[in-house]
Amino acid sequence: ASRCERGAVELASAELRFETSSDGVPRDVLTKGEVPMMRIVAELMIAANAAVAEKIAGLAPGFGGRAFVRRHPPPRPEGFDELAGLMKRAGVSLDASNGVALASSLASAVKAASDKAASRTITDDTRSDDTRSDTDTNDRRRSTRAVAAATDALFRGVATRAMSEARYCVTSGREDESSHYGLALTLYTHFTSPIRRYADVVVHRQLMDAVALDGDRDEKSAPGTHGDEKSA
Repeated sequence: ASRCERGAVELASAELRFETSSDGVPRDVLTKGEVPMMRIVAELMIAANAAVAEKIAGLAPGFGGRAFVRRHPPPRPEGFDELAGLMKRAGVSLDASNGVALASSLASAVKAASDKAASRTITDDTRSDDTRSDTDTNDRRRSTRAVAAATDALFRGVATRAMSEARYCVTSGREDESSHYGLALTLYTHFTSPIRRYADVVVHRQLMDAVALDGDRDEKSAPGTHGDEKSA
């Protein structure tokens, strides 16, 4: 919730699965379904990655002055021309000046399209005779929801194409060189998947160095200890 309030943008990220025949020929493309727990796990992974990024950036001077992070620069304004045109047809003006404004524009466009679909449904119901069944009414309601879902997927898909590419970089923690636009985070890195990304392995090594450095500092600052004290 706090990320969304700061301007995190939820964009299209459907995971596709290909259905093939017995001889390996593709027959269909299916979208992998999402359950609520998947969103919770994703948020926990983002929180873990952000916490590690802050840790290694905060102690970076102790191991070379640079932390390995994931940067996502703001999108290019001209990249939103197609999205602006689509939203104009829905009666909404696109504001992509920051993440909060973009998220608000996307929500407004989806609502406008849903309202138009609902209005058409109400008009059709008014014009219909009394013989229409409850099944017809339910079908129209499902159609309205389908329009909203399709519009949401369309707008967010186009917005995704307008985004800049995220890149790995080394940083001393300055916001202008290490922030993540899409997640609305000052610092972010990849830490949670070392079995499939070498970048995460690098971050694991930096985190171990940072934790060790932290431990050394705590030991030296503990009461009754001195860095130059020799054991008896």
